[in-house]
Amino acid sequence: MEYQSKHPRYLLNTIHSRSLETNPLKSPVNRIVSVYLPPDYYQNFDNHYPVVYVLHGYDGHAGNWLLMPDLDLISWQPIKILMKSIGNGLHIDKVPTYIHIDKMIKHHKLPPMIIVQPDASLHLRVKGGLKGLDGARSTKGSFYVNSPFSGNYANYISQDIIKYIDSHFRTIPDREHRVLIGGSMGGFGALYLGHKFSNLFSAFAALSPANTLLELLQWDLVVPLISRLLGHRLAQKFGKMMFEDILETQDMIFSGNRPLLPSLKFDSKGNLISYDEQAWKNWQKYDLLRIFEENPENLRSMKIWLSCDSHDEYGLFSFAQNMHDLLKEKDIPHYFSLEHDPRTELSPHIFGIAFEFLNALQYCTQDFL
Repeated sequence: MEYQSKHPRYLLNTIHSRSLETNPLKSPVNRIVSVYLPPDYYQNFDNHYPVVYVLHGYDGHAGNWLLMPDLDLISWQPIKILMKSIGNGLHIDKVPTYIHIDKMIKHHKLPPMIIVQPDASLHLRVKGGLKGLDGARSTKGSFYVNSPFSGNYANYISQDIIKYIDSHFRTIPDREHRVLIGGSMGGFGALYLGHKFSNLFSAFAALSPANTLLELLQWDLVVPLISRLLGHRLAQKFGKMMFEDILETQDMIFSGNRPLLPSLKFDSKGNLISYDEQAWKNWQKYDLLRIFEENPENLRSMKIWLSCDSHDEYGLFSFAQNMHDLLKEKDIPHYFSLEHDPRTELSPHIFGIAFEFLNALQYCTQDFL
């Protein structure tokens, strides 16, 4: 369900995406975009502002953004249940909101900025009708790429969204004043779009970013939060279904006319022994490590943040480490963090992203102060 903000600076607008008009999945062409305007936006009409584009995760959509206006609009029923039992131990007050951003701008810890959150969901329900922490049925994500099998989501962000924002708000419409931040699938999007459109963005932050997930085929996903609520066995079942859904979605996006997953063969020890080579090559076109390895020059003029909790339950810490090693090898300056925050115990992935968001935002926008 979409939130309905009554605040004049916390907006929900609708954009018509020309880039998605021909998408083969018939996903919606009219999309909700969440826009945050800084505290002085309606006071100083001569001011123009940098723009931060925030990319949501795999099951994100209109109403399930990475950044919400305030905690009262975070309808995560499982978390509300846990809050009653463990109280402040959940550190829910550390989840960033527009109200936090307002305070930091007023205290000169952040520059005045516009924050944009586009809806990049495929609007297809996930396997088994799984529900997210907000209680709504989860939907599949686009991974922010152009694909003949799902639609042109990279163009949707880089052309439609940016054009709409620059034409409807008082932005500083140049590369030096645009930033990308994303978590999980949104972290993939920040890395992918930041590299592909380095002419449009000057900085990006990838929080617990995903990659193509073939290296995690045997990963046993158990979200501690779900385990605490439903027990380990059901949490394991939930994790298996979610991981299968993400992999099947990637297979559809990356190689829809020649699926890879059905071709995978394993030995008795779980080692991959054969696969469709053409389908594998199709997947490799979207592998961020390969993309960055082949063309690191796009990154030299960018400010880069890369972080992941070392206990990430999705196993994404291995990709974060590999990406850090590659950037270091290529002498690409960047900030990197791979540590465990004890406050994220119930979901190092979800809360690892939430608790690092404001730090990443400060890092990427500090030149605007």
